[in-house]
Amino acid sequence: MTMADPHTRVTATILQHLATADPAAWVCPWHCVQGGLPHNALTGRSYRGINTFALWCSAQGNSYAEARWATCRQWAKLGAQVRLGEKGSPVLF
Repeated sequence: MTMADPHTRVTATILQHLATADPAAWVCPWHCVQGGLPHNALTGRSYRGINTFALWCSAQGNSYAEARWATCRQWAKLGAQVRLGEKGSPVLF
Protein backbone atom coordinates (compact mmCIF):
# COMPACT_ATOMS: atom_id res chain seq x y z
CA MET A 1 0.00 0.00 0.00
CA THR A 2 1.14 3.54 -0.70
CA MET A 3 0.75 6.59 1.50
CA ALA A 4 -2.01 7.65 -0.90
CA ASP A 5 -4.08 4.77 0.50
CA PRO A 6 -6.44 6.38 3.05
CA HIS A 7 -6.22 3.51 5.53
CA THR A 8 -2.41 3.73 5.52
CA ARG A 9 -2.53 7.51 5.89
CA VAL A 10 -4.95 7.37 8.86
CA THR A 11 -2.95 4.57 10.52
CA ALA A 12 0.29 6.54 10.11
CA THR A 13 -1.37 9.62 11.62
CA ILE A 14 -2.70 7.65 14.60
CA LEU A 15 0.72 6.08 15.21
CA GLN A 16 2.38 9.50 15.01
CA HIS A 17 -0.12 10.89 17.55
CA LEU A 18 0.55 7.94 19.87
CA ALA A 19 4.31 8.41 19.62
CA THR A 20 4.19 12.13 20.41
CA ALA A 21 1.19 12.31 22.76
CA ASP A 22 1.36 13.53 26.32
CA PRO A 23 -0.78 10.95 28.16
CA ALA A 24 -1.76 13.48 30.84
CA ALA A 25 -3.06 15.99 28.26
CA TRP A 26 -4.79 13.56 25.89
CA VAL A 27 -8.57 13.81 25.64
CA CYS A 28 -10.64 11.02 24.13
CA PRO A 29 -12.31 12.74 21.13
CA TRP A 30 -15.68 11.02 21.49
CA HIS A 31 -15.99 12.17 25.11
CA CYS A 32 -15.38 15.86 24.36
CA VAL A 33 -18.36 18.08 24.98
CA GLN A 34 -17.47 20.27 21.97
CA GLY A 35 -16.16 17.41 19.89
CA GLY A 36 -18.36 14.39 19.62
CA LEU A 37 -18.76 12.68 16.29
CA PRO A 38 -17.55 14.64 13.28
CA HIS A 39 -20.57 15.88 11.36
CA ASN A 40 -21.32 17.95 8.29
CA ALA A 41 -22.03 21.57 9.22
CA LEU A 42 -24.61 22.02 6.47
CA THR A 43 -26.49 18.73 6.50
CA GLY A 44 -25.93 17.68 10.11
CA ARG A 45 -25.08 14.13 9.00
CA SER A 46 -22.38 12.36 11.02
CA TYR A 47 -19.35 10.99 9.23
CA ARG A 48 -18.87 7.21 9.51
CA GLY A 49 -16.16 4.60 9.30
CA ILE A 50 -12.61 5.65 8.53
CA ASN A 51 -13.77 9.25 8.02
CA THR A 52 -14.55 9.48 11.73
CA PHE A 53 -10.98 8.55 12.66
CA ALA A 54 -9.46 10.70 9.91
CA LEU A 55 -11.39 13.79 11.03
CA TRP A 56 -10.67 13.16 14.73
CA CYS A 57 -6.96 12.99 13.90
CA SER A 58 -7.19 16.16 11.84
CA ALA A 59 -9.13 17.97 14.59
CA GLN A 60 -6.63 17.03 17.29
CA GLY A 61 -3.64 17.78 15.07
CA ASN A 62 -5.00 21.26 14.26
CA SER A 63 -6.48 21.97 17.73
CA TYR A 64 -9.99 22.44 16.34
CA ALA A 65 -12.59 23.11 19.03
CA GLU A 66 -15.58 21.75 17.12
CA ALA A 67 -16.41 18.65 15.10
CA ARG A 68 -18.19 20.48 12.26
CA TRP A 69 -16.84 19.90 8.77
CA ALA A 70 -17.89 21.15 5.34
CA THR A 71 -16.63 21.93 1.87
CA CYS A 72 -15.76 25.50 0.88
CA ARG A 73 -19.07 25.77 -0.99
CA GLN A 74 -21.01 24.45 2.00
CA TRP A 75 -19.35 26.99 4.31
CA ALA A 76 -20.25 29.73 1.81
CA LYS A 77 -23.91 28.59 1.88
CA LEU A 78 -23.78 28.91 5.66
CA GLY A 79 -22.40 32.46 5.36
CA ALA A 80 -18.93 31.48 6.55
CA GLN A 81 -15.56 31.86 4.86
CA VAL A 82 -12.56 29.53 4.83
CA ARG A 83 -9.40 31.26 6.07
CA LEU A 84 -6.68 31.98 3.54
CA GLY A 85 -4.07 29.21 3.63
CA GLU A 86 -6.32 26.73 5.41
CA LYS A 87 -5.83 23.13 4.27
CA GLY A 88 -8.58 20.60 3.70
CA SER A 89 -8.94 17.24 5.42
CA PRO A 90 -9.49 14.29 3.10
CA VAL A 91 -12.58 12.10 3.46
CA LEU A 92 -13.83 9.14 1.46
CA PHE A 93 -17.16 9.06 -0.34
